[in-house]
Amino acid sequence: MHDASAAIAVFDLLMGNDVAPRKEFIVEGAAGLDRDRIDA
Repeated sequence: MHDASAAIAVFDLLMGNDVAPRKEFIVEGAAGLDRDRIDA
């Protein structure tokens, strides 16, 4: 792992108890989603 502190920060963001930052991360990332890669 090249940047363990960044990995820990993302893990804490996605798995932590604070919902608002996780929701913001997901909403911001949704714009770059390639919908063709999603299994339906």
